[in-house]
Amino acid sequence: MFYILHGPNYYQRQKKAAQLIEAARAKYPLLAVGRFFLDEEEDLERLINFSTSRSLFERGKRAIVVSGLFSLEDEAIRERILLLSQSPDFLLIANETEKIDRQIEKISGSLKFEKQYFGELRREELAEFLTKESLLLEIKIESAALNFLIDVLGLDTGGLVNEIKKLSLAANPITLSFVKSLGWYIESFGIFDLSREVNNPRFNLKNRLFFWETLLFQKIELGFVFNYLAKVASDRDFIAQLAWADRKIKSGLLSVDQALLKVVLSPK
Repeated sequence: MFYILHGPNYYQRQKKAAQLIEAARAKYPLLAVGRFFLDEEEDLERLINFSTSRSLFERGKRAIVVSGLFSLEDEAIRERILLLSQSPDFLLIANETEKIDRQIEKISGSLKFEKQYFGELRREELAEFLTKESLLLEIKIESAALNFLIDVLGLDTGGLVNEIKKLSLAANPITLSFVKSLGWYIESFGIFDLSREVNNPRFNLKNRLFFWETLLFQKIELGFVFNYLAKVASDRDFIAQLAWADRKIKSGLLSVDQALLKVVLSPK
């Protein structure tokens, strides 16, 4: 059988490949598994050896997981590998980072295969997926804590799953207060992220509030924040807002935190 798993979502591709191998192993307990990266010449040679040589103890079915199959320049070798999938002795899984619909279309019509695309998840889809994945791993995590991790770590599915696993060793359930008590998350945000956001021509209140709250949690001296923002300001409107805030502070009409908050949270 031949399966093509493709797309940028590494974690879901790897999980699907593992499920296919697990199902095959349940049927064939002596299943031999080989994993190969075909952009490396040594792995191409290893794959050929794996598929052709069998010892007395390796007479069962074989599973081959390959990356880079569809970018092979040698079409003859590619066809040779593809033909393995039509043998009852082989399970071939192509695990490709890119979307390869066009390359798939070029496969001989006589080859039988199944394909599945794994794209990046939108934020809402990611939160839903991680919630279900955590339950499968017997990990409880607050939705607020999960959203915080997504804000801090980005939308990488695998990275987030691994982080949730690590956190569960220290706390289960994982709460927002617990996650925020860990300094290394906060360090990835802070004044540098706020400075980038306020200089962004596109106003995003949600992002600005998040970075502002992060600064307050870090307990960074707000006078330093104000001076740093003034130093790195590049947006003309934001520079004008800082000048206005500076006058209000010096005249005693506003405190530093009041003036800074008004500047940060006000649209240009």
